[in-house]
This record gives sequence, C-alpha cells and structure tokens, in this order.
Amino acid sequence: MNLYRELIALRRDEPCLLQGEYLPRRAQNDVFSFGRRMNDTEILVGRNISGEPRLWEWEGCGVRLLSTGLDCKQEKVAGPIHLKPNEGVIVKVGR
Repeated sequence: MNLYRELIALRRDEPCLLQGEYLPRRAQNDVFSFGRRMNDTEILVGRNISGEPRLWEWEGCGVRLLSTGLDCKQEKVAGPIHLKPNEGVIVKVGR
C-alpha cells in the first residue's frame, strides 16, 4: 500500500475531508487534532507529533479509516486511542 494513494482515495470517497467545515481542536499531550463536519458526517484527524507513543484524548466511537502506518484495517474504534510515535489516524465518527 502507498499512503499517498490511500489518502487520495479517501479524499475522493469522503467529501467531508475537502469540503467540510474545519473544526479546530486544542493540541494535547503532543497530539495535534482537528475535525471536519459536513451535513451528518464528522471526521476527526489526530497526529502524534512526538517520537514517543501518546494517547489521543477524544471521546466517542467511529471507524478508523486510515492510519499513517498503513498497518490497520478499517475497523470500529472508541476514544481515546493510543498512537504510535509519529502516527496519524483518520476516524469517521459514528452518530
């Protein structure tokens, strides 16, 4: 798998990532995150900017659409999520 191709495909499949309202979130514990919302779709993006594992403190449940490690399939997840060093994830929030 190629991360760039996966991201392009995800942006094509999830218009919320390009056209959705930007929802800034406060960075915590070396994890930068933001959301995008469009109609009934909300997507969260979390990125561990540390070289150490970190806990991404968000609450809720959803489906992990992509991990920068490309080692995780799409699956249901619930926050908070443990992130590997320098890992980023994209989660489609369940409603």
